[in-house]
Amino acid sequence: TTAYEVRARWMSGLQSVFLRDIVMDVPREDTIRATVYGQFAELNLSLTVEECVTPDTLFRSDCDVVLDSADSCCGAYKQFVVIVEGTCDSQAPHVRDLEIKTIELDELVISTGYEWL
Repeated sequence: TTAYEVRARWMSGLQSVFLRDIVMDVPREDTIRATVYGQFAELNLSLTVEECVTPDTLFRSDCDVVLDSADSCCGAYKQFVVIVEGTCDSQAPHVRDLEIKTIELDELVISTGYEWL
């Protein structure tokens, strides 16, 4: 038996993305790189936390809900950076082997309202 069951049901705001800048460069002779800077206007997470090991739940098959919230995370104006690189070629397709090199995202803090959780 687990002490807590945590369920992230959905996240909204992923379509609120705003691209601030895209920088293209050539770090090596045969490589092209795109660095994308952006932010999410607002991200919200629907989260439930259930406590499953308490005296009143020991003989039941369900848990006590201690948190049921649609705004436990993540907040406004979360910035991100994505770096994508590809190999350049003189024959089509001219950009090949695209690879995501880096994904950086501002810290996402889950707030429960309980210090002990």
